[in-house]
Amino acid sequence: MSDTASPETAFQRLVVEQALALAREVESAAGAAPHGRILDRCEGLLLTRGRDFLLDVLQGMAQHTADEAVKKGDPGLATAATACATKGPRRARS
Repeated sequence: MSDTASPETAFQRLVVEQALALAREVESAAGAAPHGRILDRCEGLLLTRGRDFLLDVLQGMAQHTADEAVKKGDPGLATAATACATKGPRRARS
């Protein structure tokens, strides 16, 4: 596969870094899981860390949108995006 894409923005770089960290966690969990339990361990990890990853990406996108709106001089859009990023409590991470 020679057609690789490189992140073009700070937001894209952050998402790629977080996805890579999650992939490493899954590989580590798979390597440490007892025989016959690999899928269970990886699924459990992805249900919690994957959900956190999705929330982080959504919050990052809302912040990125707000930052871009401020650069373009649209404070109304920035306020809406920032409100989206702060909506609801975050679950504690283990």
